[in-house]
Amino acid sequence: MDNISKAVKPVDKFISVNISPVVNNSSVSVILLAIVLLNVVFSADKIPTSIKNIITHPVVMYSSILLYIYQSYGSITPAIISGIAVVIFYYAFNFVTSLLKEHFKIISPGPDVYPGCVDIKVTDLLALFDGDRGKLATTMQTIGVPEDTYITDENAPIIATYLINFGHNVTNECAVPR
Repeated sequence: MDNISKAVKPVDKFISVNISPVVNNSSVSVILLAIVLLNVVFSADKIPTSIKNIITHPVVMYSSILLYIYQSYGSITPAIISGIAVVIFYYAFNFVTSLLKEHFKIISPGPDVYPGCVDIKVTDLLALFDGDRGKLATTMQTIGVPEDTYITDENAPIIATYLINFGHNVTNECAVPR
């Protein structure tokens, strides 16, 4: 145990002298919290929907930001200013991203579906990815399947059409045209 303490002591001294003052600064602390929260948000697809709805409710988000900044600075003025700035940034970001999204309705199965893919089901798509729904979802994002196209039997023909357009053979009938 003494050997471990001796080995860790220089690292501990370095952290307490050089890193702790920076991390304990309230502005840096807020930035680090934002980075952590963004990481949590981008991995939020694994959180149950009921909890996700509570966490992402605007009142909960803004209240938690306001309380955290108030706790960090000890004054309500920077908390209110930061809270308003976050709200403005949030709505501006959502506005800009809504302008960049594709806005069209998928009629499935319809003229957009490759004729050989009309009878495709989710089980056929999963068989292509060895039953891994995550790999299928990742591939769908990579090739540009619209985000509102969920993995269902109703949407399977259009998903299969996207897949064959990017070189994946789903079945013998639903394959890249030669």
